[in-house]
Amino acid sequence: MSSHDLTAPHLSYSGVESRRFGMRVFRGHLDSIDPAQLLAVIVEQEVDLAILRLPAARQHQVAQLRKTGLPYIIADTLVYYSLDIKAYMPVALRNQDLVFIQAGVEDLDLINTLVEITFSDYTNHYTSNPYINKQDILNGYQEWAASFLADDDAKLAWLVQRGNKVIGFATCSCEGDTGEGVLYGVIPGEAGQGVYTDIIRFTQQQFKAQGLSRMIVITQIQNMAVQRVWSREGFTLSNAEITIHIISLLNKSALSVCMDNLAFSSHTLEQIRQSDAENNQAGRMFQQLCQVYQWADTEFLQCSGCQLHVLEEGRTYQVQTASPLCNEDDQCYLSTIRICDENNNLCMLLYVETSHPPFFQQYLTERS
Repeated sequence: MSSHDLTAPHLSYSGVESRRFGMRVFRGHLDSIDPAQLLAVIVEQEVDLAILRLPAARQHQVAQLRKTGLPYIIADTLVYYSLDIKAYMPVALRNQDLVFIQAGVEDLDLINTLVEITFSDYTNHYTSNPYINKQDILNGYQEWAASFLADDDAKLAWLVQRGNKVIGFATCSCEGDTGEGVLYGVIPGEAGQGVYTDIIRFTQQQFKAQGLSRMIVITQIQNMAVQRVWSREGFTLSNAEITIHIISLLNKSALSVCMDNLAFSSHTLEQIRQSDAENNQAGRMFQQLCQVYQWADTEFLQCSGCQLHVLEEGRTYQVQTASPLCNEDDQCYLSTIRICDENNNLCMLLYVETSHPPFFQQYLTERS
């Protein structure tokens, strides 16, 4: 095993998210950011979207991502609350008329409806990414909640009923001596009556009855209301993490259409060599392409990228581009331009964000 294998960041393929969002998604928890190693792994695995979690105490390292040349978003901050459930004495429910019914697969449609009602406007790290469809995010919550209906001792779900009406739900998981309150929801018409507090108290009672040592709950930092409840019910803030989305599009851009074959002048290559990543090699190359393809009037929001192999004078390179991602409001487009050698090895990757359909759309239309 090489030293690179020992130190390279570990990213794991997420099949569920890849299928949901139509891109190759990987996840990873990092203690620190080594931009060169992170870029190498993302390229090697042909990652479209890398979802990274970094301890909030290391947030100063986020700036290191600029050196990769890859577009990224600081998507959210997660806060973790913990409770010593063995030492804590759960409090009686405020609403004595509530009934908690364990849910099963026969309740799938009801759970889907409850999630749609309670999470339709909820914001998380996916919401921060303008290139992810918002309906796919809601579908993801429904899929996540549905996974707690299976016959699995480590996962449980409850319906919260008042009279003949189901007004909320709760999903929980157990691992080792720790229980987690995962997804809790109360329909809007019942909010403000202490129902959410009672769901917390009920699950505390359940975990204590199971003899677990600890209970955790996690949310986005902007979700203040639930954090106030947790604090009142004995939880303390124990950890915080930053979520980062790297929108690398390595797999999607591999489906590029070849626009042209170009040989770059020694002057152009020298300009690129003299620019380090933070001074934007990508910008130099993009300026050159604008001249070659007469994109002089192109208005772009930003350009970034990375050089993976040194471009050499006298060699011919393919300039390739792929259909861009656009956000749901059609307010910006993220396009990729790949520069590959004669063996189709990726040498340089550019990301161009525009506020209108991309300048090379004609090439894609003509050759599709």
